[in-house]
Amino acid sequence: MTRRIALLVFAALAAGVSASAQPRQVKNVLAIHWGPPDFPAAKPVNDAIVETLSTDGAFTIQYFTEYLESDRFPYADVSAALAETIRLKHRDHRIDLVFAIADPALQFAVERRSELFPGAPIVYSGVGRPDEKNRTADGGITAVMRAAAYAETLRLGLRLHPGTERAFIVAKSRDAAVNESMRLALSEFGQTVRLTYINAATVGDLLATARTLPPRSVLYFITFSPDESTALGNREIVGMLAQASLAPVYTASEPYLGSGAVGGVVRSTSETAVRMGEMAQRILNGERAQDIPIEDADLVPTVDSRQLKRWGIEERLLPANTIVQFRGPSLWRDYRTVVLWTIAAVLLQFALIFGLLYERRARRRAEVQSREHMAVATHVGRQLAMGELSASMAHELNQPLGSILHNAEVAEKLLNRGALDDLEEILRDIKSEDKRASEIIRRQRAMLQKREHEQRLLDLNAVVRESLAIVAHDAEIRRVRIETDLSTAQCTVTGDQIMLQQVVLNLVLNAMDAMAGVPVARRRLTVRTTKARELIEIAVRDSGDGIAPEVAPRLFEPFVTTKATGMGIGLAIVQGIVATHGGAIEARNNAEGGATFRVTLPCRAA
Repeated sequence: MTRRIALLVFAALAAGVSASAQPRQVKNVLAIHWGPPDFPAAKPVNDAIVETLSTDGAFTIQYFTEYLESDRFPYADVSAALAETIRLKHRDHRIDLVFAIADPALQFAVERRSELFPGAPIVYSGVGRPDEKNRTADGGITAVMRAAAYAETLRLGLRLHPGTERAFIVAKSRDAAVNESMRLALSEFGQTVRLTYINAATVGDLLATARTLPPRSVLYFITFSPDESTALGNREIVGMLAQASLAPVYTASEPYLGSGAVGGVVRSTSETAVRMGEMAQRILNGERAQDIPIEDADLVPTVDSRQLKRWGIEERLLPANTIVQFRGPSLWRDYRTVVLWTIAAVLLQFALIFGLLYERRARRRAEVQSREHMAVATHVGRQLAMGELSASMAHELNQPLGSILHNAEVAEKLLNRGALDDLEEILRDIKSEDKRASEIIRRQRAMLQKREHEQRLLDLNAVVRESLAIVAHDAEIRRVRIETDLSTAQCTVTGDQIMLQQVVLNLVLNAMDAMAGVPVARRRLTVRTTKARELIEIAVRDSGDGIAPEVAPRLFEPFVTTKATGMGIGLAIVQGIVATHGGAIEARNNAEGGATFRVTLPCRAA
C-alpha cells in the first residue's frame, strides 16, 4: 500500500522583497513506515514531522510516505514490489532525505538506498542501533532510539500489583529474532514470578486464554501476529483482551494505551517524531547525518486513570514521574494553585475582617470610656464652676427667702388685728417668691446633677439666656456689664441642654475672670448668636488683657491655665463637649483688646 502526502511550506515574505527574487529550493523527503497506514502511531508521527519541518522557511518541502506492512506481509517479493513502486514514483526527482520508522524500515532503506535514493541521509527511529559501517556509509544515518522498555513495563506491573505470582506474556512476532530479544529482556523475572508465554494461533484463541487466567496474575501484551489473516491491529486486540481478561493488561507501546491497558513504560511517539524532524532540518541545512549524535527517546511510566480505578490501584504506588492519562476533572488537581491562592485570599480577607471588627470593638470601647471620662470631667467642671458661684447663689436665694419671711410676718400681724383684707395679696407674693426660689434651686441642681448625655432639639438662644441668668448676680457683684445680641432667626440645635449651658457658663465665667484687673468702666462682656447657612455661632467677647502668646497654641489642652487658682480643665471640657455635638471652638485676641471665643454648632430643623 502506498500513500503520498505533499506538503508545501512557504516562508513569510519579508517587506521589500522584489518580485524577481529567486524561488526557494524544493527538498523531497520520503518517510518509510514498517506498519500499515492505519497503524495508530502512523498519523501522529507524520503530523509531528510535517509540523516540525514547516517551521523552517528555507526550503519548500515535499513530504512522501510509503508503508512496508511487513508485519502483515513478511514476504520478500512484497518488499521488492514496494521498492519498484518507489523507483517508479520518484524517477523524475531526487530523494533528499529518508525517514525510516522502525527497524524493518531501516533495513529496507539501507538495502535499497543505492538503487532508490543514492546518497540520501537517513533519520531513523527504532530499537536496534545502526552499526558504525552503515551509519557512516553513503549519506549517513542518525537516529532517535526508542528501545522498547520490555523489562521496565513488567516491573511497573509487578509494582502496582504486589503479590503477583504469574505473568502471562503475549509476544508473538513473525520475526524469530524479535521473539528471542523479547524473551531475553524478560528472563530476569523468572526468579520472582512464573513467566508464561501465550502461543495462541488466532485472536479467538488468545481471548479464550485471557478468560481463564488465574488470580494474582498480570497479562503483558507486547505484540501479536496471528497465524490467521485478520484486519485487526494490535491496538484493537489489546482492547478486546482488556475486556476479556481476568487479569490487568500492560503494554510497552504508547499507541495501545487508552484501549483498555492499565499502562506501561513507553516513549512519546509525538516527541520522538519532533526530534526526528529537528534532525532532518539540520541535515537539510548542511550538516552530515553521521555528525549528529544518536539520541535515546525518553521512556516515561504512563497509566490510564480509568483502569487504575477498575483494578483498585492506588496512585501512591506509582513512580514519581508517572503520567496519568484520561483523568476526570479535578478541582484540586487541575487548579491547585488557583485554589490555594483563593483559600489564602479568603483567609486573608477573614483576618482583615476579624481585625477590623476587633478594632471597631476596641474603638467603641475606647469611645465609651472616653465618654464616661468626659462625663466625669464635665461633672467635675460644673461643680467647680458652681462652686465659684456659691456666694452669688446664696445671695440670690436670700432675696426670695427674705421676701417670703417679711410677707409671713406682715400676715401674722394682720391676723392678730383681724384685718384679713390684705392677706390675699400677701399670699400671692409669698407664692411668687417661692417659685422664684424653686427656679434658682432647680437651675443649680440641674448643673450639679450627674446624668447621662441627652440628645434633643434645643433653642440655642434659650440656652444662652438661662445660662446668663445663672451668672447674672455674680456679674453684678463683679460689676461686669453683660450685653446680648441674639439672632432673630430660629437657632435650633440637637444636643444636651445642661452640657451646652456648661459651655456658655464656662466661657462667660472665664471672660469675667479675664476682666478682673480691668477698670470697672471697661468691664463689658458681649454674648452674640448668629446663624449662617447650616451653622450657628455663639461668640463670647470680653475686654480683658487677651490671650498670652505662649498660651495660645495650647489653650484647649488639659491643665493649661493662667489663673493662680485654676486647674486648667475648663476649656478642655468645653472643647470636648463642643466636639461631641459635632461643632468646633476657636479663640482669638481682639484688635482693641480682650479676646473672643467662638463656638460653631450644626443647625437642625425644628
